[in-house]
Amino acid sequence: MDTGQYCVLKFNEDLQLIKKAGRYGQGPLEFGFRNRARNEGHLKVDLNDNVCVFELENSRVQLIKNDLSAVMGNWCFQKFIYSIALGNEGRIYAMSINRPKQTLIDMYNSAGVYLSSFNDMFIVNPPSSYPITFNNSMIAVNCTGDILAVNRLTPIIRIFSGDGLLKIERQLDLEEISRNEELLKYYRKNPDIWEFETRPIGKSELVQFVVKQVCSHGDNFYLLLMFDEVVKLTKSGEVTDVYELDFDRYTGESSCFGLDFDVFENKIVLVTGNSMALLFQEKETAEMRMFSP
Repeated sequence: MDTGQYCVLKFNEDLQLIKKAGRYGQGPLEFGFRNRARNEGHLKVDLNDNVCVFELENSRVQLIKNDLSAVMGNWCFQKFIYSIALGNEGRIYAMSINRPKQTLIDMYNSAGVYLSSFNDMFIVNPPSSYPITFNNSMIAVNCTGDILAVNRLTPIIRIFSGDGLLKIERQLDLEEISRNEELLKYYRKNPDIWEFETRPIGKSELVQFVVKQVCSHGDNFYLLLMFDEVVKLTKSGEVTDVYELDFDRYTGESSCFGLDFDVFENKIVLVTGNSMALLFQEKETAEMRMFSP
Protein backbone atom coordinates (compact mmCIF):
# COMPACT_ATOMS: atom_id res chain seq x y z
CA MET A 1 0.00 0.00 0.00
CA ASP A 2 1.52 3.30 -1.10
CA THR A 3 -0.36 6.01 0.81
CA GLY A 4 1.79 8.70 -0.83
CA GLN A 5 0.52 7.77 -4.31
CA TYR A 6 -2.90 6.49 -3.14
CA CYS A 7 -2.35 3.13 -4.81
CA VAL A 8 -1.66 -0.58 -4.40
CA LEU A 9 1.62 -1.89 -5.81
CA LYS A 10 2.12 -5.55 -6.74
CA PHE A 11 5.69 -6.92 -6.94
CA ASN A 12 7.18 -10.30 -7.83
CA GLU A 13 9.55 -12.12 -5.47
CA ASP A 14 12.49 -10.11 -6.86
CA LEU A 15 10.64 -6.88 -5.97
CA GLN A 16 10.09 -5.96 -9.61
CA LEU A 17 6.87 -3.98 -10.04
CA ILE A 18 4.14 -6.02 -11.79
CA LYS A 19 1.15 -3.70 -11.52
CA LYS A 20 0.06 -0.43 -9.97
CA ALA A 21 -3.61 0.39 -9.36
CA GLY A 22 -5.41 3.26 -7.65
CA ARG A 23 -5.67 7.02 -7.37
CA TYR A 24 -7.04 9.61 -4.96
CA GLY A 25 -10.81 9.60 -4.44
CA GLN A 26 -13.74 7.84 -2.83
CA GLY A 27 -14.80 5.49 -5.64
CA PRO A 28 -13.74 1.94 -6.56
CA LEU A 29 -9.94 1.55 -6.72
CA GLU A 30 -9.64 5.06 -5.26
CA PHE A 31 -8.24 5.81 -1.82
CA GLY A 32 -8.41 8.79 0.52
CA PHE A 33 -5.98 9.07 3.41
CA ARG A 34 -6.47 12.21 5.48
CA ASN A 35 -3.19 11.95 7.39
CA ARG A 36 -0.66 9.78 5.58
CA ALA A 37 1.87 10.00 8.44
CA ARG A 38 -0.35 7.89 10.69
CA ASN A 39 -0.01 4.62 8.83
CA GLU A 40 -3.64 4.82 7.73
CA GLY A 41 -3.45 2.46 4.77
CA HIS A 42 -3.71 -1.15 5.86
CA LEU A 43 -3.45 -3.95 3.33
CA LYS A 44 -4.27 -7.62 3.92
CA VAL A 45 -4.23 -10.57 1.51
CA ASP A 46 -6.70 -13.48 1.87
CA LEU A 47 -6.18 -17.17 1.09
CA ASN A 48 -7.16 -16.56 -2.56
CA ASP A 49 -4.64 -13.70 -2.89
CA ASN A 50 -7.39 -11.13 -3.06
CA VAL A 51 -6.36 -7.79 -1.55
CA CYS A 52 -8.26 -6.08 1.24
CA VAL A 53 -7.44 -2.38 1.67
CA PHE A 54 -8.59 -0.52 4.76
CA GLU A 55 -8.67 3.28 5.10
CA LEU A 56 -8.40 3.98 8.83
CA GLU A 57 -9.96 7.43 9.25
CA ASN A 58 -12.60 6.76 6.58
CA SER A 59 -13.45 3.35 8.14
CA ARG A 60 -13.77 2.04 4.58
CA VAL A 61 -12.77 -1.34 3.12
CA GLN A 62 -12.28 -2.40 -0.49
CA LEU A 63 -11.81 -6.05 -1.45
CA ILE A 64 -9.82 -6.05 -4.70
CA LYS A 65 -9.31 -8.88 -7.17
CA ASN A 66 -5.84 -10.43 -6.96
CA ASP A 67 -4.75 -9.04 -10.34
CA LEU A 68 -5.79 -5.53 -9.14
CA SER A 69 -8.23 -5.25 -12.05
CA ALA A 70 -11.53 -4.77 -10.20
CA VAL A 71 -13.19 -4.23 -6.82
CA MET A 72 -15.14 -7.22 -5.52
CA GLY A 73 -16.52 -5.49 -2.43
CA ASN A 74 -16.66 -1.89 -1.24
CA TRP A 75 -18.26 -0.76 2.01
CA CYS A 76 -17.92 1.58 4.99
CA PHE A 77 -18.13 0.67 8.67
CA GLN A 78 -20.38 2.72 10.93
CA LYS A 79 -17.73 2.77 13.66
CA PHE A 80 -14.20 4.04 14.14
CA ILE A 81 -11.95 1.06 13.35
CA TYR A 82 -8.42 0.50 14.69
CA SER A 83 -7.38 -2.53 12.61
CA ILE A 84 -8.75 -5.37 10.50
CA ALA A 85 -7.87 -9.00 9.81
CA LEU A 86 -9.12 -11.56 7.29
CA GLY A 87 -10.32 -14.93 8.54
CA ASN A 88 -11.62 -18.19 7.14
CA GLU A 89 -14.77 -18.38 5.00
CA GLY A 90 -14.29 -14.78 3.87
CA ARG A 91 -14.87 -13.34 7.33
CA ILE A 92 -13.54 -9.91 8.18
CA TYR A 93 -12.68 -8.99 11.77
CA ALA A 94 -12.48 -5.31 12.73
CA MET A 95 -11.21 -3.88 16.03
CA SER A 96 -13.53 -0.96 16.80
CA ILE A 97 -14.25 1.56 19.54
CA ASN A 98 -17.42 0.59 21.37
CA ARG A 99 -17.45 3.44 23.90
CA PRO A 100 -14.71 5.41 25.72
CA LYS A 101 -11.96 3.13 27.05
CA GLN A 102 -13.44 0.02 25.47
CA THR A 103 -12.83 -1.82 22.20
CA LEU A 104 -14.66 -4.64 20.43
CA ILE A 105 -13.85 -7.14 17.72
CA ASP A 106 -16.67 -6.99 15.18
CA MET A 107 -17.19 -9.89 12.78
CA TYR A 108 -18.51 -9.35 9.22
CA ASN A 109 -19.09 -11.69 6.29
CA SER A 110 -17.39 -11.24 2.92
CA ALA A 111 -20.13 -8.83 1.80
CA GLY A 112 -19.50 -6.55 4.78
CA VAL A 113 -22.69 -7.59 6.62
CA TYR A 114 -22.29 -7.35 10.42
CA LEU A 115 -22.56 -10.73 12.22
CA SER A 116 -21.57 -10.29 15.88
CA SER A 117 -19.12 -8.71 18.34
CA PHE A 118 -16.89 -9.96 21.17
CA ASN A 119 -13.90 -8.94 23.33
CA ASP A 120 -15.99 -6.38 25.27
CA MET A 121 -13.74 -6.62 28.36
CA PHE A 122 -10.67 -5.42 26.48
CA ILE A 123 -10.22 -2.04 28.19
CA VAL A 124 -7.81 0.65 27.01
CA ASN A 125 -6.89 3.84 28.82
CA PRO A 126 -4.39 5.97 26.90
CA PRO A 127 -3.36 9.45 28.10
CA SER A 128 -5.91 12.19 27.53
CA SER A 129 -3.78 13.77 24.77
CA TYR A 130 -3.19 10.46 23.00
CA PRO A 131 -4.29 10.76 19.33
CA ILE A 132 -7.29 8.52 18.74
CA THR A 133 -6.27 7.89 15.14
CA PHE A 134 -3.17 5.93 16.12
CA ASN A 135 -4.39 2.33 15.95
CA ASN A 136 -3.39 1.18 19.43
CA SER A 137 -5.36 -2.08 19.25
CA MET A 138 -4.41 -4.76 16.72
CA ILE A 139 -5.61 -8.18 15.62
CA ALA A 140 -4.21 -11.06 13.53
CA VAL A 141 -5.77 -14.35 12.38
CA ASN A 142 -3.79 -17.58 11.91
CA CYS A 143 -4.45 -20.35 9.37
CA THR A 144 -6.78 -22.23 11.72
CA GLY A 145 -8.95 -19.16 12.27
CA ASP A 146 -7.76 -18.27 15.78
CA ILE A 147 -7.62 -14.53 16.49
CA LEU A 148 -4.88 -12.72 18.40
CA ALA A 149 -5.89 -9.42 20.02
CA VAL A 150 -3.21 -7.07 21.40
CA ASN A 151 -3.17 -3.56 22.82
CA ARG A 152 0.02 -1.75 21.82
CA LEU A 153 0.44 -0.23 25.28
CA THR A 154 0.57 -3.51 27.23
CA PRO A 155 2.15 -6.98 26.96
CA ILE A 156 -1.27 -8.63 27.44
CA ILE A 157 -2.46 -11.00 24.71
CA ARG A 158 -5.85 -12.53 24.08
CA ILE A 159 -6.55 -15.42 21.69
CA PHE A 160 -10.10 -16.16 20.50
CA SER A 161 -11.67 -18.81 18.33
CA GLY A 162 -13.04 -17.66 14.99
CA ASP A 163 -16.51 -17.45 16.56
CA GLY A 164 -15.35 -15.19 19.39
CA LEU A 165 -14.80 -17.66 22.25
CA LEU A 166 -11.96 -16.50 24.52
CA LYS A 167 -9.38 -19.31 24.64
CA ILE A 168 -6.28 -17.67 26.10
CA GLU A 169 -5.60 -14.52 28.13
CA ARG A 170 -2.02 -14.00 29.23
CA GLN A 171 0.39 -11.27 30.24
CA LEU A 172 3.77 -11.86 28.64
CA ASP A 173 6.70 -11.73 31.05
CA LEU A 174 8.95 -9.17 29.39
CA GLU A 175 11.64 -9.75 32.05
CA GLU A 176 11.87 -13.32 30.82
CA ILE A 177 11.36 -12.66 27.10
CA SER A 178 13.27 -9.50 26.31
CA ARG A 179 17.02 -8.98 26.25
CA ASN A 180 16.73 -5.30 25.39
CA GLU A 181 17.65 -3.19 28.40
CA GLU A 182 15.94 -0.08 27.00
CA LEU A 183 12.61 -1.88 26.75
CA LEU A 184 12.98 -3.42 30.21
CA LYS A 185 13.95 -0.08 31.72
CA TYR A 186 10.80 1.47 30.27
CA TYR A 187 8.59 -1.43 31.33
CA ARG A 188 9.91 -1.51 34.91
CA LYS A 189 8.88 2.11 35.27
CA ASN A 190 5.40 1.40 33.87
CA PRO A 191 4.29 -2.09 34.95
CA ASP A 192 0.73 -0.89 35.62
CA ILE A 193 -1.40 -1.13 32.46
CA TRP A 194 -3.25 2.07 33.46
CA GLU A 195 -0.16 4.29 33.34
CA PHE A 196 1.92 5.07 30.27
CA GLU A 197 4.98 7.22 29.75
CA THR A 198 4.85 9.78 26.96
CA ARG A 199 7.45 12.08 25.50
CA PRO A 200 6.80 15.36 23.65
CA ILE A 201 7.18 15.56 19.88
CA GLY A 202 6.45 19.07 18.71
CA LYS A 203 2.98 19.94 19.94
CA SER A 204 1.80 16.35 20.32
CA GLU A 205 2.81 13.29 22.29
CA LEU A 206 3.98 9.87 21.22
CA VAL A 207 3.16 6.91 23.43
CA GLN A 208 6.05 4.47 23.89
CA PHE A 209 4.42 1.32 22.53
CA VAL A 210 5.31 -2.04 24.05
CA VAL A 211 3.99 -3.92 20.99
CA LYS A 212 4.42 -2.19 17.61
CA GLN A 213 2.98 -4.71 15.13
CA VAL A 214 1.41 -8.18 15.02
CA CYS A 215 1.07 -10.80 12.29
CA SER A 216 0.57 -14.54 11.82
CA HIS A 217 2.18 -17.30 9.79
CA GLY A 218 0.75 -20.81 9.74
CA ASP A 219 -0.49 -21.65 13.24
CA ASN A 220 1.84 -19.15 14.89
CA PHE A 221 1.55 -15.50 15.86
CA TYR A 222 4.34 -12.92 15.92
CA LEU A 223 4.71 -9.69 17.92
CA LEU A 224 7.17 -6.95 16.99
CA LEU A 225 8.14 -5.32 20.28
CA MET A 226 9.43 -1.85 20.97
CA PHE A 227 13.16 -1.64 20.12
CA ASP A 228 12.84 -4.34 17.47
CA GLU A 229 12.51 -7.75 19.03
CA VAL A 230 10.17 -10.32 17.46
CA VAL A 231 8.36 -12.77 19.73
CA LYS A 232 7.01 -15.98 18.20
CA LEU A 233 3.90 -17.42 19.86
CA THR A 234 2.11 -20.73 19.38
CA LYS A 235 -1.66 -20.71 18.88
CA SER A 236 -1.86 -21.37 22.64
CA GLY A 237 0.07 -18.20 23.40
CA GLU A 238 3.32 -19.93 24.42
CA VAL A 239 6.58 -18.15 23.56
CA THR A 240 8.84 -20.38 21.44
CA ASP A 241 11.44 -17.93 20.05
CA VAL A 242 12.64 -14.36 20.44
CA TYR A 243 14.52 -12.75 17.54
CA GLU A 244 16.62 -9.62 18.03
CA LEU A 245 16.56 -7.50 14.87
CA ASP A 246 19.38 -5.01 14.46
CA PHE A 247 17.27 -2.49 12.58
CA ASP A 248 19.62 0.43 13.32
CA ARG A 249 22.45 -1.37 11.58
CA TYR A 250 20.69 -1.21 8.21
CA THR A 251 18.72 2.02 8.40
CA GLY A 252 20.51 4.21 10.94
CA GLU A 253 17.33 4.55 12.96
CA SER A 254 14.96 2.45 15.01
CA SER A 255 11.81 1.28 13.24
CA CYS A 256 8.66 3.07 14.30
CA PHE A 257 6.12 4.61 11.94
CA GLY A 258 5.64 3.90 8.26
CA LEU A 259 6.36 0.27 9.07
CA ASP A 260 4.73 -2.99 8.01
CA PHE A 261 5.68 -6.36 9.43
CA ASP A 262 5.03 -9.89 8.19
CA VAL A 263 6.45 -13.40 8.07
CA PHE A 264 6.57 -15.75 5.09
CA GLU A 265 8.66 -18.84 4.33
CA ASN A 266 10.20 -18.48 7.80
CA LYS A 267 11.55 -15.02 6.97
CA ILE A 268 10.75 -12.00 9.11
CA VAL A 269 9.99 -9.04 6.85
CA LEU A 270 10.05 -5.36 7.78
CA VAL A 271 8.93 -2.88 5.13
CA THR A 272 9.70 0.72 6.04
CA GLY A 273 8.20 4.02 4.93
CA ASN A 274 11.30 4.88 2.90
CA SER A 275 10.75 2.08 0.35
CA MET A 276 13.10 -0.36 2.05
CA ALA A 277 12.48 -4.03 2.84
CA LEU A 278 14.52 -6.00 5.36
CA LEU A 279 14.36 -9.80 5.34
CA PHE A 280 15.67 -11.37 8.54
CA GLN A 281 16.35 -15.11 8.41
CA GLU A 282 18.41 -15.48 11.57
CA LYS A 283 19.07 -13.36 14.63
CA GLU A 284 22.15 -11.64 13.23
CA THR A 285 21.61 -11.64 9.48
CA ALA A 286 19.42 -9.63 7.14
CA GLU A 287 18.98 -9.03 3.46
CA MET A 288 18.09 -5.48 2.46
CA ARG A 289 16.09 -4.75 -0.67
CA MET A 290 14.93 -1.47 -2.11
CA PHE A 291 11.55 -1.02 -3.82
CA SER A 292 11.32 0.97 -7.05
CA PRO A 293 7.65 1.94 -7.33
